[in-house]
Amino acid sequence: MQIQTIDEKLIKNVINNSTEHQIKFVKIAEKIIFGALSSFHQLEENERKDLAQNIFLKLYKDDKRRIKMWNGKAKFSTYLYMISTNHALDYIDSKYYRQKKLKNGNIDIDLVDSYKNKNKEETIINKITLDMCKNKLRPIEKDILELYYGEGYKEREISKKLNISINTISSIKNRALKKIRKDVMQEFWI
Repeated sequence: MQIQTIDEKLIKNVINNSTEHQIKFVKIAEKIIFGALSSFHQLEENERKDLAQNIFLKLYKDDKRRIKMWNGKAKFSTYLYMISTNHALDYIDSKYYRQKKLKNGNIDIDLVDSYKNKNKEETIINKITLDMCKNKLRPIEKDILELYYGEGYKEREISKKLNISINTISSIKNRALKKIRKDVMQEFWI
């Protein structure tokens, strides 16, 4: 049995609306998406199915814009895996997901509060380290991280608020996080 892959030829046919190739694409992409989502053990099966459906909608939205964004430098499966992983992380980080878990009783609020109180010293040390690392960031990087993590804005909302393209917001945010990770690693490993 030959392993099917998503190659440039298949992508071109999908973009050109070939029904046969779109069916083939969906079958292969479905395996990649569910493979990526399977690593998120905290998600229930119905949540994985919903996320997969949302990922396909995202791929096909605006005349297959996400599919067309693939630059061909990496394998399409890698690109699709990244989209799936980021989509799942965004979902887990969403207020909706956290509220759902709280409503379903999957999280013991008292346990979370006691954990926070027990580790207050560690939290203070982590905050000081993080603040030191954040001080090395450019003002725009600080602003974006504060809006995203501090105030809970989505990248699209930050884009509108700062009048900067969503791709630029995403790039700046990711670059800032890499700087922080690098600084934190240097703090603890040197």
